[in-house]
Amino acid sequence: WNTGPKDTNNCQPDDFSCTSDPDEGAFFAGIISQVRSMGASGNIYVIGNSNGAALAHRLAVNAGDSLPIRGIVTKVTQLLESPLRSGPGVLNYNNPAAKSNSGQKVSVLNVMGTADPVIPYTGGPAGVLGGSDSGFLLMNALDSMLAWAVHNECETTPTVTSVSTDTSAGGDGTGTFYTYPNCTNGNIVEHYAINGAGHTAGGSIIDGIEIDYDLAFDFINRNEGGGIPTPAPAGSGPEPTSPSPVESCVDDPNWVGKFNPAHTCSHVGEDPTVRCSWENADDVSASDACLLSCDPNC
Repeated sequence: WNTGPKDTNNCQPDDFSCTSDPDEGAFFAGIISQVRSMGASGNIYVIGNSNGAALAHRLAVNAGDSLPIRGIVTKVTQLLESPLRSGPGVLNYNNPAAKSNSGQKVSVLNVMGTADPVIPYTGGPAGVLGGSDSGFLLMNALDSMLAWAVHNECETTPTVTSVSTDTSAGGDGTGTFYTYPNCTNGNIVEHYAINGAGHTAGGSIIDGIEIDYDLAFDFINRNEGGGIPTPAPAGSGPEPTSPSPVESCVDDPNWVGKFNPAHTCSHVGEDPTVRCSWENADDVSASDACLLSCDPNC
């Protein structure tokens, strides 16, 4: 994933107009838009380990109409402190404060080893990010969690408890669990520090429960309010479309995206493939409200 300096990149990290390097935000926004257009619904969660966790953090930082991320599970990587943005496109901010905490609120479960030689728990430069001369610096792990707590309007003083762990990642069998209470919108911000563990801490067993994927599912389930989704019947999918009556082919003049009042039906119509899956504050999708802009039968 293109979340840091890569030898294979053609452009500088601050060349946001670059079109020859991967634009991961746009890539995932396109996937989400496509599956939504095929009838998929429900909340979106991202689980990543190491560089995959770095990508999950970035997608969550840039969450909004194009990236409607509900929660992330990030293993052995924290937020970047700098640069504030990097890579192509506009979905490329690296921490919530870089966007003045204006983005969508996102639940976060993070697991890290305190003795990780690859991604230092205490932050700073890392060899996989080009070392001290690259300009890419990691936050301290607890500062990263504080950034997420502030973004989600949680209490910034965490509740701290001790946990037991296995020692497969090189740890001493103990860990510390941090939870930041009273977040807005029922969001969850939690962190496990696996004491003495290295870069495989993401596969740890905590209080007898495996992170992959029992703890991860518990986190998602709590975000969903404890409900377990009912699987769709085999072979089910979206109903075949029929031509829309001519009189219904109009855009709702009052519909705007939930994260930006400038995101009107007219704005959606400029890129319907991506934007017709956007929703307003009442969870009404543009595909339902902006028929003239979104319905190919109009």
